[in-house]
Amino acid sequence: MPQHEGYQNTLNLTISLCLTYTLCIACVRIWIRKTAYGIDDFVIAVATLVTLGNTAASFASLSEGLGLPWSKLEQSTKLPGLNKVTQMLT
Repeated sequence: MPQHEGYQNTLNLTISLCLTYTLCIACVRIWIRKTAYGIDDFVIAVATLVTLGNTAASFASLSEGLGLPWSKLEQSTKLPGLNKVTQMLT
């Protein structure tokens, strides 16, 4: 029976889809509300920036080994880096 390689590909796809959805919705909202910006647009812009920061931290965690099986992660030297990067997510 083959060894399970982890969830890195699934996480990469999920994070990428969330990023694409966020950017598409932001662009559509900017296009629709060209001249009629209000306080709700400011709140959504701040939320979008927070989401982009979370996405960046998620991609950084993914590059440091997020999604690897514990047996592989335990043997690699990436564990301290992953611990440091995942603290950005909380």
